[in-house]
Amino acid sequence: YTSDRDVHIDGASSAAQTPERLDPDRTTLSERAAMSSVWAILRAGWGLVLGLVLLNVAPQLVRGSARQVQERPLGSVGYGLLGLLGIPVVITLMLITIVGIPVALIVTFLFIVALYTSQIVVGYALGALALQHTCSLVTRRRPHLNPPPIPANRDGLALAIGVLSLAVLRSLPIELWYPFVAGMTAIVGLGAFSIQLYRMRSGADLYDL
Repeated sequence: YTSDRDVHIDGASSAAQTPERLDPDRTTLSERAAMSSVWAILRAGWGLVLGLVLLNVAPQLVRGSARQVQERPLGSVGYGLLGLLGIPVVITLMLITIVGIPVALIVTFLFIVALYTSQIVVGYALGALALQHTCSLVTRRRPHLNPPPIPANRDGLALAIGVLSLAVLRSLPIELWYPFVAGMTAIVGLGAFSIQLYRMRSGADLYDL
């Protein structure tokens, strides 16, 4: 039998033969780290591809939402929590009526898409911020470079830096760390989406990184 503990046989009972205990297979720390690295690379690659598509399909939405993450982090968290708690309630109320079922399904699909693509927005925001700080640092050390030497392919570079950083951060072998980081990313990204969509609908100036 396979177990962590020896079996205890009652004194009044008997066994035909002495049971043999086998230790259960356990993954080592190196194996867990290797598996986490593989998943981090796959998530980063898929996130980068998806992010590049979104930057071409909806550049103002992605860039504006990323700027909201940078400039209104607390607001993004607040609106994200409100959406995370409120949208499922609205969907449930829609499902009560037959007429509302198709709309509920559409809203559910858009809600899932927004939660998943939140990693793109948050990653792009972090990557763009890191890239801006790096360029500013270079300019301070070399003041003759004006404007700052921001690469022409800054979108792809910022996205790659941010998405890869998020993938590595989520893959740290810490208990309950992955759901915590993934949950915070979803909340912040959802809130940033909400703020930017409101600005776009109200005709406010669109952000451009």
